[in-house]
Formats: sequence, C-alpha cells, structure tokens
Amino acid sequence: MIRVLFVDDETPVLEAMKRTMHRMRNEWSMEFQSSGPAALEALAKRPADVVVSDMKMPGMDGWELLREVKRLYPQSVRLVLSGYAEAGAIMEEKRLYEAHPALAGRLLATIPRLEDVAAIVSSQSGPLSVAGKPEDLKQWDSRSAGTALLRASYEFDRLIGRGVTREAAVETLRGAAVRLPSAVLEALLSLKVASREVVVRELCLRDLAPGMILAEDVVSSKGVRLVPAGLEITRTVIVKLHSISEGVGVAEPFRVKVPV
Repeated sequence: MIRVLFVDDETPVLEAMKRTMHRMRNEWSMEFQSSGPAALEALAKRPADVVVSDMKMPGMDGWELLREVKRLYPQSVRLVLSGYAEAGAIMEEKRLYEAHPALAGRLLATIPRLEDVAAIVSSQSGPLSVAGKPEDLKQWDSRSAGTALLRASYEFDRLIGRGVTREAAVETLRGAAVRLPSAVLEALLSLKVASREVVVRELCLRDLAPGMILAEDVVSSKGVRLVPAGLEITRTVIVKLHSISEGVGVAEPFRVKVPV
C-alpha cells in the first residue's frame, strides 16, 4: 500500500484534506502533520512514498522540508501544495490547474505498479478516438477503457454540476467533439442522479458554504480567473479563497447556486 504524508500548518485545510482523501483509505496509507519538524519526525519512524507539503508555513517552510526530505529520503516523491499568496502565485496555480493531468500523470508514473493509471490520468483531457474500436468496452485495452471512463465521468459531472438533467447531459455528450463510446453514454443514463432544487443568488465570500455551486467564475480584483464556474464549494475552496482575498483580493459579489 502506498504511504502518503500530507503537511499543512492550517488546521482547516488539513481537516479538509482528511475528509477529501478518506475515499482513498483502501489504496493509500495516509498521515497528516501540521509542521515541517513534525513531518520529519514521522518520516524517521516510517518513511513515505509521497510527501505533499504546503509552502508557506511558520518556522520550517515547505521548501526547507522538501529539501530535507530529498536529502534523507531520495526515493520519496515530493509534491507542492501551493497556497494562493500573491498574483504571481495565482497565475502559476492557473497554469498548473490547466496542466494538472500531465503533472499528475508524471507523479503517478514514479510510483511502482501505477504505470497504467499514470497513462490514463495523463491523457484524460486529450483527444479521445473511438474509431475502429468495438462497442464492447471490455474488449478495449485497459488504458483506452480507463481514459474513456475517466473522461466520461469528468464531462458528465461537469454538466450535472451546472444544473443540467441527466438526460440533457448525456444528449450533450452525444453531440460533443469528445466522441465518447455509446456504451458508456447508455450507462450514464442509468445512473441515479440526486435531484435538488437550487436558486441563484449573489453572495460575498463570507456567505459561502460547502455544497453551493458557482454559477460564474470567481475572479481576482484584477480579473484573473481563480475558480471556474460549475465547481462545488468545499471547505478547502473557502479557505483558499479567503487566503487570496487577504492578498490580491476577490471580486465580490458573485453568483452562486444555493440548494433550497
């Protein structure tokens, strides 16, 4: 089992990561620490395959921690959990967000026995061709099938998150340039999608709550897109937006879909 160590000095962020990563408990052995020294102490007791660290922490910051991890445990994969501290960092985060399939694929490729998973993740946003492939997805090679399923899940969830019905979402995907396999689209039609009524309201950052969905992009005070429309609000998103607000600022109010 892969062992992953997460490090962040902000308790809300650390707690949010615990909840988010709970689904991976059968795949990963996870530990969470709130400082660089505590992380090194934990690693001394049991090294980790992957170390994920925030950069801006008091005392030993993330760069110092990851540099020390590289020296002591060169076999460990090191990953930066960036905070949106200033405009330059926001632009870098935007670039990384858009490139995250390739970045995630490269990270996974360094972990033994995850080569197929790495290939699937890396190609999730690229061209998807079904030409010449049989209708039965079971006859596909594992990488092609995995890529198709991941892409279908992403596109379907994106549409549902924007308030589109299951049927309308599948119909949209049928005519999309993505070219998803018909068998996958039929399977999506059989999914049970929780229906909930929502109203669109203009809210400020202080009014956000988990479960809301952005009806428009959230941008900085200078117009830089920070969070895309259609994203469901989580505690992690709220914490990061508050951090941005204290730095370069967030344009308020913005439109949000609120469950009723």
